[in-house]
Amino acid sequence: MRYIELNNLHLPNAWKKKASRIHTRRLKAKPSLQERKDYITTNGTHVWKPTKIYLMGFSHNKCWFTEANNAISSFHIEHFRPKKKVKKLKGIWKYNEQTRNWNVGYWWLTYNWRNYRLCCDILNSHKGNYFPLSNGSSIATNPTINHAAEDYVLLDPTVQDDVKLLGFDVATGEAIPKYDEQNFPNEYSRARISIIVYHLNEEVLLLESRKQKLKELDKLKSRIDKNIALF
Repeated sequence: MRYIELNNLHLPNAWKKKASRIHTRRLKAKPSLQERKDYITTNGTHVWKPTKIYLMGFSHNKCWFTEANNAISSFHIEHFRPKKKVKKLKGIWKYNEQTRNWNVGYWWLTYNWRNYRLCCDILNSHKGNYFPLSNGSSIATNPTINHAAEDYVLLDPTVQDDVKLLGFDVATGEAIPKYDEQNFPNEYSRARISIIVYHLNEEVLLLESRKQKLKELDKLKSRIDKNIALF
């Protein structure tokens, strides 16, 4: 996962004005949840797709989550906070989620570029509508509730401290929690759940690529250590 500083990302003002002044305004004016969902369906991918080329250039054509290179057709704009509904985690990876209206997503952030994340096919298809919150977290169900105050679980590539919670196994190339469960239960849990939800270890070619890169870094570190020892 690579850290993305959104404040340094610049999109065309014309697109931002259209997204906020036209689509978001019209969306908020819809009287019912179903009408908002219908509006998003009609005014969907073609609206935010033009931002993809800017997000790609900003990350040197790499997925923000896996750091893998992809062809243009394989990149997607992922809404970090799901736009239409939120899905519960399943099985043993179910977090301690509080009761919420799972049918209500973060519809008002549909055309907010700060909610966009660039991702590859695998991550886009598996992350989907998952967005677990910790016990006791506030829940934003409309624009009047501050969504930034939520205590969310999944690691966000646009948050520097979140990126630091991931490590890698040199032998296997697998992504692993950087901190142990006993001493850092929250950090461990967030990293572990994110690895599962994002499917960071499900692609063989990705694992092999990581292994190769880790070996290169290890050799480079050894050379640096030897050169330092000469002084």
